[in-house]
Amino acid sequence: AFDDADQLFLLDIHPAGEDPIEGISAAGLAEAIRRRGHADVRHVADRGTLGEAIAEVAVEGDMVLLLGAGDIIREGDNVLEAIRKAAGLQVVEGGRK
Repeated sequence: AFDDADQLFLLDIHPAGEDPIEGISAAGLAEAIRRRGHADVRHVADRGTLGEAIAEVAVEGDMVLLLGAGDIIREGDNVLEAIRKAAGLQVVEGGRK
């Protein structure tokens, strides 16, 4: 599912009510995807730095997708703000300037 992504950022895996599966982690998944040949996969251990990590490599015309089974959608505004800031756009309430 990740093969066509130019860059892949993986956050830590959090169980949704079930017990964690021993030996399964985002870092391990990132390494397995890397071994399969993905050119640019990164484990982002600190969710608060996801926006900055994406902004470091994002360029005009890129599409950024946030996918997950949990509350990853809450990071959308943070990622967008980090990208705008990195691009030198002033972030204002309700849009950009």
